[in-house]
Amino acid sequence: MKKETLKKIAAWLPAVAVMVIIFCFSAQGADESAQVSGGLLDWLEKVFHITLNQNFIRKTAHALEFCALGVAAEIGFFVSLGRIAPVATLIFSFLYSLSDEIHQIFVPGRACMAKDIFIDLCGAAVGTLFFILIAAIIGKIKELTGRHTKGDES
Repeated sequence: MKKETLKKIAAWLPAVAVMVIIFCFSAQGADESAQVSGGLLDWLEKVFHITLNQNFIRKTAHALEFCALGVAAEIGFFVSLGRIAPVATLIFSFLYSLSDEIHQIFVPGRACMAKDIFIDLCGAAVGTLFFILIAAIIGKIKELTGRHTKGDES
């Protein structure tokens, strides 16, 4: 297998891992999901003396999961597609969010909610922007220090 092909495969591994994690959380029934959220709420209150409601925790989890997917998918698309990666990442994240919500229709006590798709997409957009910012900073550092990797000379 060519080195370039292996590089592209490796670049997609984080996105696949995040997608598996999202799928596993979405496969939890309502009772199990409520226990996980409740445990986190108890921990936050005990350790940080913060009281939050379960809905806030659940929606924040949606955003954070898809923020991670935004970063991970951006890595894959950046290596595979280059400059059009952000658009591809957002389309991909939207489609995965939609499939995730449809999946939840078949999980006891769960439902498909349009607002969750919106929250997921906002999280993915933040992750995508975070990746772009970090890539720009790294590029600027390389430019200022005169360091280039093989292939940057184009």
